[in-house]
Amino acid sequence: EERVSAEKGVREQLLLDRIAAKEELDVTKEELDRAIEGMARESGQSPAAIRQELKKNDSLKSLKTEVLRRKSLDWVYERTNIC
Repeated sequence: EERVSAEKGVREQLLLDRIAAKEELDVTKEELDRAIEGMARESGQSPAAIRQELKKNDSLKSLKTEVLRRKSLDWVYERTNIC
């Protein structure tokens, strides 16, 4: 069951990545800044400290990918009528 769940998650991520590429979605500096500010609020640290930690761990690209996938999902929701 865990494997099936993991495979589903990977397929969902790949689909969101394909949507982002096809629709030419990208993450702006402002969107990345907002994500960092949200992480800072949740952790009680400053945005500068969070950014420094992300750079130190080479994790800025991962955060950008996460923000882009959320943006892709928002794109899908905006174009579907799910009741």
